[in-house]
Amino acid sequence: MSWAKNLTLEFSILVWLVVLTMITDCPTSAAPKITKEKAIDIARNFAQKVGALYSVQPQVQFPVKGRRDLYRVDFAGKLEVYIAPDTGEVVGCGHGAAKIEATRTPSAEKSLSREEAIKAATHYLTAAVLSPDAKLKSARLQTHTSLRTPYSEWEIRWVRVYKGYEYKEDFCRVTVDAITGELLSLVKVFLSQAPTNVKISVKKVDAVKKAQTYLKGKDIAFGKLRSAKLLIVCPNDYWEKQKRGLDELPHPPTRLVWVVGFTKGEDAVGQEHFRQVWVDATNGEVVGGMQCL
Repeated sequence: MSWAKNLTLEFSILVWLVVLTMITDCPTSAAPKITKEKAIDIARNFAQKVGALYSVQPQVQFPVKGRRDLYRVDFAGKLEVYIAPDTGEVVGCGHGAAKIEATRTPSAEKSLSREEAIKAATHYLTAAVLSPDAKLKSARLQTHTSLRTPYSEWEIRWVRVYKGYEYKEDFCRVTVDAITGELLSLVKVFLSQAPTNVKISVKKVDAVKKAQTYLKGKDIAFGKLRSAKLLIVCPNDYWEKQKRGLDELPHPPTRLVWVVGFTKGEDAVGQEHFRQVWVDATNGEVVGGMQCL
């Protein structure tokens, strides 16, 4: 595959990761409260704040097809900005292939420090409105060598918290060029409702026993305990249906649960195979889970 094709492929993957992450399990909007002209203004303002000054007249698409409708404001393939039509919030962006090529720098150069990368990423996220309930989770330096010009990027992630407890699905992710600190991509997914309460009446050991008994009762094999931690989730009744129905409410009231994870079986190897049972931390009810086979 040629270098140009690699660039195009990387751009396509980037955009789809951004879009698919944002639209997963989100309700489809009615008529947008934000007009097309307002969306353009919001996108231009965001572009200026992150140092991307484009004089071109952007192309606007609405809706971006998916379970959540979004505005996509495209600055001639150099920058795409995704905007929630009900609130006007910037929930994602990605650079086009031409911009990625222009900002790519040799990975042999000295990269930004972790602190510098976090500062740059925070600046960009603040331009899209940094929520007060966001907590810095990780900062990872990554080097990509598959293209003719290798480059490095910092990936900075935040998680959403409520009264000290993390949401399982809500997060922010910003990637910046490791040398220049320029913005490469941004995703913000803060969609879940707040839980009605975060009272913990079920102990960790009891939640683990509940999960084990539940899986045994359904004759589902499981192995060793991997982890048991408190997280805020949207109940999905996974083990009752084995999959979520597309027509059900995508974001029911959330619960604080014990996410109890097991290996798939006693002979399972690797971290990629697991089963999870979500046990309500207040009443001990199994409200969902997931598995990776």
